[in-house]
Amino acid sequence: MGDIKTKETTIFASNLLRQALWDSLKKLNPLSIWRNPVMFLVEIGSIITTVSFLAGLFFKSGELPGSQEQYPYGSG
Repeated sequence: MGDIKTKETTIFASNLLRQALWDSLKKLNPLSIWRNPVMFLVEIGSIITTVSFLAGLFFKSGELPGSQEQYPYGSG
């Protein structure tokens, strides 16, 4: 009765990770997201947020070059 050997599957198994990565990349395809307008807008928003974040890392003011007018004494 106690001689049955079972194979344990973890969430970090290479075949599961490969399949999950492939499925997630397929779901990011803009042609498939276009059918769902809410998810399409979420994807566009995430792209804008990512570009803004990277601009904040690589540019001193956090803005893209030429995208902000200079006001010497406030926002007047």
